[in-house]
Amino acid sequence: MSITHSPSTLAESITDCNRSLDAALRRRFGVTLQTYKTLKALVQLAAAALAFYVVSQGGDPLTTFALFTAILIGPEAVETIIAADAGAETE
Repeated sequence: MSITHSPSTLAESITDCNRSLDAALRRRFGVTLQTYKTLKALVQLAAAALAFYVVSQGGDPLTTFALFTAILIGPEAVETIIAADAGAETE
């Protein structure tokens, strides 16, 4: 009978998740977790600035913010899929 180690604190759980995500990102895309999160933040910031600019220039707010939402959700979806794949590989 084997005993599996489960994280006892939130900090340990987050650290384990980040390590797993970093390994999956390195395998799949060849980037580190830090690089991925930096690129994600820059893309999201640029999307927000562009959305506000388009609306201030008379663009349709509903369409603009729908596209903005899609841009925000995209990297989160990728991260979720990679984390799920990494979790499935460890089981």
